[in-house]
Formats: sequence, structure tokens, C-alpha cells
Amino acid sequence: MKKIEINNLPAGSLILIKRYNIFKRLYAKLFKKQLKYNEVWLDPVGNNSFEFKDTTLTKHDVTAFVPKKKYSKEEIMKLFEVLLSGMISAKDDVEAILLINLVRPKTFEGSTLEELLDNNRYYNKKELK
Repeated sequence: MKKIEINNLPAGSLILIKRYNIFKRLYAKLFKKQLKYNEVWLDPVGNNSFEFKDTTLTKHDVTAFVPKKKYSKEEIMKLFEVLLSGMISAKDDVEAILLINLVRPKTFEGSTLEELLDNNRYYNKKELK
């Protein structure tokens, strides 16, 4: 079983996951289509370790993005409050964009999280082990 680990992420980090069944993966590979991220995790506190023991996930299916500028204590509390209140769950890309823009306005301006993170000046891509 493959294990993917992500350690020491700062608060406000995003983890994007491509979680698809074997048939969709095969179809995408045959027709050379790029699968989109379909699961988003937001780390509101920071310094958490994430471990994925899913046999279908590879290093190419999980991507972490960390904020270039650390979140202040007030921003962390606001992230945590919004997540706890249940207003936004941040389980899909639209809600994650809303949540981050709620805490830090104008961080993301666009539609899909994948496009925004590839050329974003506020987040860096982190390599996985």
C-alpha cells in the first residue's frame, strides 16, 4: 500500500486531491484527458500532518499549496470560526475560494481553483514525499 505524507503545513494551506475510481482513471488515460481535482481540504490551524493510505492515490493525485505570507492570529481565528459555524465547508473548490477570499479579500479572482493556484502570487506549490 502506498502512503503519501504531507507534514508541517502552515495555517491556510490547501490540499487538492484527485479521487477517482479506476474506470474514470483508465478512460482519462486512454483519451489523454486531464482529471480535475475533486476534493479540497483546508488546514485552518497549521502544523498538522496528513497521511493518505489510499491505494488508488499517487503523488500526482495529491497537491499541497501553502500561503506565501503567513496567516495572522486574527485570520486563523476567522478561518476556524467560519469552518466551525458550518457556513462554508471548503470541500469543493468554489467553497474554498469563498472561504479564502472571506479571510483575505481578492486572493483569488476567477472560477476554478486549479487555474488560480497555478499562477497565483499568494500561494506556492509544495512538493510531496
